Amino acid sequence: MPRRQRSSKTMGSSSPTGDIGTSLIPHDNVDHAHEEHKGSTQHSDKSSDMQSIVNMILTAVGVGLLALPRAVAQSGWIGASVLIVVSVALAHFTVWMIWSCMRTDPKNIISYQDIGERCYGSRGYYLVAVPLFLDLLAVCAMLMILVGSGMAIIVPQYSQQMWTLFYTVTMLPLTWLPGMKEIGAISAIGLVAAALVAVVIVLAGIDEAGRADNGHDHAMGPASSTALGLAFSDYMNSYTVAPVVPTIIAGMREPDHFPRVSCIALAVITLFFGTIGFAGYAGWGMDLLSCSNIVDAVRSSKQYSESADVYNHVIQIAILVVCLCHFLVMFNPAALAAERMYCDWRHARRLQADATSPAVSNPNPGWAARIILRTLLVAFCFLIASTIPDFGKLVDLVGSALVMLLQIIFPVVFYLRLCVGAKGALPLGLSINPGSGSKHFIADKHGCLSRNALFAAMAVAVCLGIFGMVFGLYGVVQEFQSTNTTHASNIRTNFSCT
Repeated sequence: MPRRQRSSKTMGSSSPTGDIGTSLIPHDNVDHAHEEHKGSTQHSDKSSDMQSIVNMILTAVGVGLLALPRAVAQSGWIGASVLIVVSVALAHFTVWMIWSCMRTDPKNIISYQDIGERCYGSRGYYLVAVPLFLDLLAVCAMLMILVGSGMAIIVPQYSQQMWTLFYTVTMLPLTWLPGMKEIGAISAIGLVAAALVAVVIVLAGIDEAGRADNGHDHAMGPASSTALGLAFSDYMNSYTVAPVVPTIIAGMREPDHFPRVSCIALAVITLFFGTIGFAGYAGWGMDLLSCSNIVDAVRSSKQYSESADVYNHVIQIAILVVCLCHFLVMFNPAALAAERMYCDWRHARRLQADATSPAVSNPNPGWAARIILRTLLVAFCFLIASTIPDFGKLVDLVGSALVMLLQIIFPVVFYLRLCVGAKGALPLGLSINPGSGSKHFIADKHGCLSRNALFAAMAVAVCLGIFGMVFGLYGVVQEFQSTNTTHASNIRTNFSCT
């Protein structure tokens, strides 16, 4: 396959389990007479440090917060406290490595996929793009599940599966649109609704914890290493900001300030997530393990108080708004990536048939191909939602299988390839460009120690990533086996009764 042509649109994304779907559209080329004006305009369009902090925070806020109280229940009070500290430290370290990779070629590396391509060519691009956009489509499936389960409660005449199908059919024509000029407004509405969900979770948790006869038990630590692995994958799922970091950095006026921006943003995110997770766990304790997400727990308490019933209705409506607003925001980058892959494949076929074909592929797949590709992607999302209709299990699966790669393993591999592996590269915290005078974390006189500390930190990060992947996937398999065993037992019971 020929080298992938850089498109006029370069996608970067995070996990809504953070909100995924941020795109970067570079300025088009203009006449040389306007270059000076173009440079000043581009600089004015860049984000300040404060705007970048806000962008990074909004990237992490999404439906993934619904799984945080359950993650605290899996790890216990002490385990959750330790895992949150480990997760935020690991998230900052990995995004620092991505920032370092971008500094090797800041003009050409403007997306997460570009880093993979810089390391391993076209194969590296697809190595990143495939799991990244599988993550996007999995989040779309989570939204389908939330809509289906929520509407089945509001209007119980139809099943969750039927409501999921209604929602899919309704959204399908909208996914055929080639672009989304109103994406910012749509995303903003969804973020306001997500913030309302968070507030309701905290208030409902405090209210439930204050109920004298709640009967909920709590634990100090995890019940097993499997539960710890699942909890760790859920935490990292919430902290998955690495894929969108290149987009944020490329849009900053002062990219060298990113380490400080990352520290502040992750501190605010940790406070936000910690409040939600611990408030939910304080309210429902270990009973969260029997719930798909915190919404089920809030729903179970509505029979005990009028306030819990109000919380239940507010959270159901707010989640529906989140799902309706965010589906296209998250689906569009995956659709554009699929179209780009299709165009590359089509161009490669033409080159094989005719060597005189243009060297540059046509980025437009055509309206028929666009509709077919996007319909197939929507059908794939519906297949995931139908096969795994449990929100909590799908979050665990995505966190263990995809997030560990995107947030931990890939940044370490790319940093080793571009920075440590490059001739003359300097260790942790030192400027990649000699003479720039930029120093972070560790001074020059500690260069030897910093290199050792760097490799030790990367080794720990990889070990944690492997731990979360192995034990998380093992826990997911156990959950599916337990569900299948229970379902088979119910079938046998019903058959014997008849």
